[in-house]
Amino acid sequence: MVMGGGAGVSMLARFKIVTENTVLAMPAAAIGSYVGETYFLSRLPGSLGEYLGLTGARIDGAEMIACGLATHFVRSKEKQIENGREEKWIVDAINSMKSSTPTGLKLFLRSIREGRRQNLEGCLLHEYTVICHVIRRTMSNDFYEGVRAKLLEKGKKPEWQPSKLELVEEEMVDRCFGRVDEADWEPLQLPPRSNLVHDNNVASKL
Repeated sequence: MVMGGGAGVSMLARFKIVTENTVLAMPAAAIGSYVGETYFLSRLPGSLGEYLGLTGARIDGAEMIACGLATHFVRSKEKQIENGREEKWIVDAINSMKSSTPTGLKLFLRSIREGRRQNLEGCLLHEYTVICHVIRRTMSNDFYEGVRAKLLEKGKKPEWQPSKLELVEEEMVDRCFGRVDEADWEPLQLPPRSNLVHDNNVASKL
């Protein structure tokens, strides 16, 4: 099972091996947080990245291979009989987003769409900026509220502020993508790397 920041790190590996038991999900946007996801989710076909990030939906090893999130499929030793899935994924997706922080959903959607135009460094820089604002409660207290209700007091219903998507204005989202104007909050400084990760804009240096 690979979720959240763990997936964000592992997706940078050259080889990504999965089995029929593998499960991947990106549920962090539900509480207004994410680390590393915008780079690889923004490069998935169509709007699959938005779907996975906004809903926290789980996909298995075969689905990861199909959409390019894994490089190799190895069947595990235990034989597993797969049960048929009912066509209810859209209902699950809607219910998941209804229970998530509206602020977090809008921040994630903006991030993944901007990530399509950025390399890995650009994605990490804008994620760092957004998370700094989330921690500082620039827009709301939703991250701390989500941790309290969903992780610490499991099963509690968070009280999101704003409580609806239509109440999260674009100006509020814009603020979270601007530099934190305080001395104690330095912009992210990435050290130079001797081995550059191959990507659309950077040639591999071996």
